[in-house]
Amino acid sequence: LEIVEGIGNRETAANLHNEIGALEERQGRFPVALARYKQALAILGELGDQRALAESYNNVGFAYYQLGDYGNAGVYAQQSMQLYEKAENREGQMYAGQTAGLLALARGDWVQAEKSYLRVLELAREFQDPLTEGLALGQPGRVAQYRGSYGAALASIRQGLAALEKSGDTRAIIELTLFEADLALEVGMLDDGRKA
Repeated sequence: LEIVEGIGNRETAANLHNEIGALEERQGRFPVALARYKQALAILGELGDQRALAESYNNVGFAYYQLGDYGNAGVYAQQSMQLYEKAENREGQMYAGQTAGLLALARGDWVQAEKSYLRVLELAREFQDPLTEGLALGQPGRVAQYRGSYGAALASIRQGLAALEKSGDTRAIIELTLFEADLALEVGMLDDGRKA
């Protein structure tokens, strides 16, 4: 990174900041990830690459979400969505919609969460993205859980798991399986909880 910055290749430096931020995020080091994402955002803001800028806004928004700062997360996620919509970038809208759905869940806005996930699901199917499809199918289970609709929650989770199996993303499968087990235990379905 220092070499790239030293020779003045700003675009590559921004990409490296984003990649390092993603690595830090996967390790759970969200403050470090946020700092890297903000560095990338600053560089990309100077360069004017709207697609990369929209992606960086979403990265910053997601990092703020992970840190529990939903106000800032919403600001950055909204900026990301606006840029993706302006560019008519439907794939980008899919990823920004995931962040919007998570924020709506965190804020207790069930209606907005459902709308976000339905839109993400539509786009995931359009792009044949089984990971995003699985997440979009599984996350509404949280809305159903909060509303006390445990049968609907379990159905949502199981649909999500079926889609995730196609993706091969072990981490996402484990997270959704743990949610299924917790939910099953919560409603007293111990047999289902043990199977999950």
